[in-house]
Amino acid sequence: MDNMPCGCTYIGKTAVFEKYFRHLFSNFHEFHAMPEEFLDAGEVIVVLGQYQIVTKKSRETVVSPFAHVYTIKNEKIIRFRQYTDTVKIQNAVRS
Repeated sequence: MDNMPCGCTYIGKTAVFEKYFRHLFSNFHEFHAMPEEFLDAGEVIVVLGQYQIVTKKSRETVVSPFAHVYTIKNEKIIRFRQYTDTVKIQNAVRS
């Protein structure tokens, strides 16, 4: 997501794990994605849950619901989209 810390488009496993996650997690003391429900629509899987985050700066705890949408082809994730309250997360990182 563009408005997540370090959010933009990343292509490939290396870019996601070595660039996105490394930069994202540098903002947080803890970052947990807690899945609550999985919806199977064939090639599309939707995961509903909540982020439970503790920021590094203020140690503020943030809880934000999310929806993750995965597109699967040949048993591989070929597209991932996420939806969450990015303003809430950005405000916690800045405080």
